[in-house]
Amino acid sequence: MSASPGMLGGIRSLAAVRSILENIGTLVIPAQVAIPKAHEAFAPDGSFADPKRKAAVDALAKRLVETADKLK
Repeated sequence: MSASPGMLGGIRSLAAVRSILENIGTLVIPAQVAIPKAHEAFAPDGSFADPKRKAAVDALAKRLVETADKLK
């Protein structure tokens, strides 16, 4: 997952970091989420302003937990 104030949300950095992590033997889950305009992505209470973004992050978190459970 990445976030940035730009329109791409750090998606280019995800590819670079993914490559590095895979090369050092880290398990990297295939799902990824980029949060563009991160400075506008959250409501004053800290929740996501866009329900679609929240759903994407929730799905990523679920996938991460499922993968971690399989590693036990």
